[in-house]
Amino acid sequence: MTIWDVEWFSQKAEQARRKTWIPWKSRKCPKRAILKDGHKNVYRKNISKIRWWRYLQDIFTTLLDAQWRWTLQFLEFFGCWLIFALVWWLIAFVHGDLHDDHLPLRQAEIGWTPCVLNIHGFHSAFLYSIETQHTTGYGLRVITEECPEAIFVLVCQCLIGITLDSFAISIVFAKLVRAKHASHTVQFSKNAVLSHRNGKLCFMFRVGDIKKSRLAGVAVRAIVVKCERSQEGEVLQNYQTELSLKCDDGPSSIILLWPLILYHEIDENSPLYDFTVPEIMKCQKVEIIVVLNGTVESTGVSIEAKSSYLSSEILWDHKFAPIISYNKYVNCYDADWEKFDQTYALKMNHAEEDEYVLENPGATPSGTLDEIWLLQSPVLETKLLGSPDMFEAELDGQTDQIGSTSERFGAVHETSRSVDTNTYFPDYEKPSGPDCSDKGKHRANKPKYPETIRESDENYEEMHEIQVTLV
Repeated sequence: MTIWDVEWFSQKAEQARRKTWIPWKSRKCPKRAILKDGHKNVYRKNISKIRWWRYLQDIFTTLLDAQWRWTLQFLEFFGCWLIFALVWWLIAFVHGDLHDDHLPLRQAEIGWTPCVLNIHGFHSAFLYSIETQHTTGYGLRVITEECPEAIFVLVCQCLIGITLDSFAISIVFAKLVRAKHASHTVQFSKNAVLSHRNGKLCFMFRVGDIKKSRLAGVAVRAIVVKCERSQEGEVLQNYQTELSLKCDDGPSSIILLWPLILYHEIDENSPLYDFTVPEIMKCQKVEIIVVLNGTVESTGVSIEAKSSYLSSEILWDHKFAPIISYNKYVNCYDADWEKFDQTYALKMNHAEEDEYVLENPGATPSGTLDEIWLLQSPVLETKLLGSPDMFEAELDGQTDQIGSTSERFGAVHETSRSVDTNTYFPDYEKPSGPDCSDKGKHRANKPKYPETIRESDENYEEMHEIQVTLV
């Protein structure tokens, strides 16, 4: 087996791996250069025209890139054992040790001295090759002083065996510690989002590392791959343009203590400035590749983790759910990785809503209704309030229907938005007066829900229908 055979089998295995990533029932698969797991989706064709000796010039990298099964087989089995087994068999055959009268059963009778004792054929020559190379200790098969060429082959096999063993150990160690495996702990968010931050439209995604040891010298880049036309009219396919990234107030060089959100401001200098929001969301020829470079602090290995986002993986008017909180019981920060990919829809203002509807006729923008925004809010464990002026204890004594409705529609009281009581409780009157200034008095004289809501199921059924439809 040659180096070219190893490379050919590796390419077939890589091609089979890419096919398994594509869903079996999906015939139309999106075009992307980088898969979600970071592997490049590029298949090399017509390499057979390149001479195989180019791989021998860098045999270490060739074996390092090959699959495990082909690497071990080439180094141990095809590389040495069979070759020297064939050499020992040829020595015995040329010397006449394999003649019927010179076989081991009649050697003592006729006084024949072979080059190697107890060699009956190729099988015994193969076993002798393994015993010689791995120094397992000779048993019945022992070399004699009859053949000088056999002694020379013995010395050569010992030297080559030691060299191949050390070479194989280096290959195995390099395959175990290489950056390809170290980058598997770096996670990119499943979706990217488009929303406003500090009054500017931004493209945002989240990145984090789940390993215990910290990454040093982390830098993140984003590249847009799209079709471009030059000034001369030439169509440039897969044209790459780099996006400027920021993290909070700093550059893209970050300290990755916990998952962070990086963003790109879409201004007049941005490559995405010429695209409107519907074009970014619908254009299937735009791919945004994100790359993270860093060094593992414990091993010093440089890694490069990659992922990409297509237009179908970019959510408009969404933001990432917060996942960092401080645990006062253990005095440390908690990072909830279960919410790493979670996003929630925002509420558009009327101008943005009208613009979105005009650009997308027949589409319903996410977050245009208070009900939709409330049902998609991630804050479900906060105070369960029926109105902005009620406390959690005021739900005591209410019916299950009112409590269920309040849990869904009053869960955003602690966020920057509040529930419009005129929308859901038109007959509700906000309590006023000196009795309501104190918290205890306010509870003692808590306001009652309108009878139409408390005693009738009509409004609740309507809200419950919205909940079932949109959640």
